[in-house]
Amino acid sequence: MSKEYEEKLGFAPSPNEDFVQDVQAGINERCDLFEPPGMGLVLDSSVLNCGRTS
Repeated sequence: MSKEYEEKLGFAPSPNEDFVQDVQAGINERCDLFEPPGMGLVLDSSVLNCGRTS
């Protein structure tokens, strides 16, 4: 489907740097440590709930 869209446009669309930075800022803003409720499970609570590149 994306190849068809590219052919229709005549070029392959790609996000600009501002868009990429805005998306990453939104992810970072909502990213916090995952602290599961105590249910007898052994989990490492230092694992981040989302990926961070910086």
